[in-house]
Amino acid sequence: MKSGGKYSRKDFLKTMVFGSLIFPFLQYCEKKGKSLLLRITGTNHILGHQLWAKDFPAPTEEIHKKYLIVGGGISGLSACRFLNKNNQDDYLLIEMENHFGGNSSNGENRYSKFPLGAHYLPLPNKENKEIIDFLQECGIYEGDDESGEPILDEYQMTFPQQERLFYKNAWQNDIVPQKGISAEVQHELNRFFKLMDDYREKKDLNNKYWFAIPVEDSSREVEGVKLEKILFKDWLKHQCFKSEELLWLLDYSCRDDYGLGIDYVSAWAGIHYFAGRKNNWSKKYKDQVFTWPEGNANLVKHFFKYIEGKQLTNHLVFDVKLNENNAEILSFDNVQKKDKKK
Repeated sequence: MKSGGKYSRKDFLKTMVFGSLIFPFLQYCEKKGKSLLLRITGTNHILGHQLWAKDFPAPTEEIHKKYLIVGGGISGLSACRFLNKNNQDDYLLIEMENHFGGNSSNGENRYSKFPLGAHYLPLPNKENKEIIDFLQECGIYEGDDESGEPILDEYQMTFPQQERLFYKNAWQNDIVPQKGISAEVQHELNRFFKLMDDYREKKDLNNKYWFAIPVEDSSREVEGVKLEKILFKDWLKHQCFKSEELLWLLDYSCRDDYGLGIDYVSAWAGIHYFAGRKNNWSKKYKDQVFTWPEGNANLVKHFFKYIEGKQLTNHLVFDVKLNENNAEILSFDNVQKKDKKK
């Protein structure tokens, strides 16, 4: 939970993007007002129950680190990579489960690997230099051709025409209804996507996009902030969007990204789904995404070299205490069944 007031919907998105916490031990004395967020995946329900019951023994071991990263999902793993590449070696990653990846984990049967959560990565915006650098490190981005077009490994991509929609007893390519719709519905679809194109390019006086990825790079322009306080459903009504086909598509899109439909997410979040991705890195590839049989677990393995010898699994962080010169983190070792103080 966050102290000092309620989350805005935009704050909630930031929380989802930056779910892991990095604790800089030597600087916390200067940031005592900083709120902390502890998130439980829910997958280890027995250990999670102990967190609420506070049913833990007294600490029996101490570990001293400059940086403690809680949570081994993509955010936590990325933090390890960032520290390593910035010549910081004194860090430790703690994960409650017995594996890393979080929502980007996978399973496997005798036929194939399969994703348990996140299963694709959209092409980044050209402004997302960090992601592009990581894709090059993974061998997915192979450099640029003579015209400056990125050379991408198409074997790791899927294309829009491979998405199919069953509508009015017939299959059609893409999930946006195209066949069997009236001229009025087609006009409404065109009007909506033209509006999203306008929002996609919209910038404030400081040249910041209204809708950007990562979310924290988005403008705080007053008109844009107002969209956080309006439900997407109400905004669509105000804009005279009412066709069943369009509202279905938008509800589906919001559920896909946020887990909630247009009745619950803000207008800002609903528009961000479409306007946050700029499609400006490549002229050849637009709506394509990177994907693999095991989903984003394929990306997880590229982080392992940054956590070798610097990770603990089956460890639950259950308390955080701010002292005069450091932060004290209490965790439970679910294998040895003992507490540790870090």
